[in-house]
Amino acid sequence: MGPIPENYTDFLYWLKNQTENYWSQDPKTTTNEDKCPQWAYGAKWIGMSDE
Repeated sequence: MGPIPENYTDFLYWLKNQTENYWSQDPKTTTNEDKCPQWAYGAKWIGMSDE
């Protein structure tokens, strides 16, 4: 994990990448001590539009 960006937009992209990486690790097979809940496994952020 890299340093947390100070720029607001960069921070939001950093947060998206960090959380999607965390959610992409299968809690049944990962060797990481910190595991995402099964219900969150594979989750992705969705984009927003002006509509």
